[in-house]
Amino acid sequence: MDKSKANIIIDTLMFLCMMAIVGIGMLIKFILLPGKEAAVVYGRKVDLLLFGLDRHAWGTIHLDDICVVPQIIRKQGHKKDHCYPCCHC
Repeated sequence: MDKSKANIIIDTLMFLCMMAIVGIGMLIKFILLPGKEAAVVYGRKVDLLLFGLDRHAWGTIHLDDICVVPQIIRKQGHKKDHCYPCCHC
């Protein structure tokens, strides 16, 4: 695979991961409210779910996605002559 094609794939993966991080973060912050805030908004205790997942499950997905990003950066760093200091290569 040539270098430009590899860069496009890596950039696309980074874009998708970053959009997932932002989207899930906004979902947790504004849609899947914590218990006290949900009680204020809805007037009673409700279980807020999206696709069968509560805010804690979405938080786990959010964390996993955040852990993937440095791995993608590390892959991109090994293709260059230098590595980023945050990657501990």
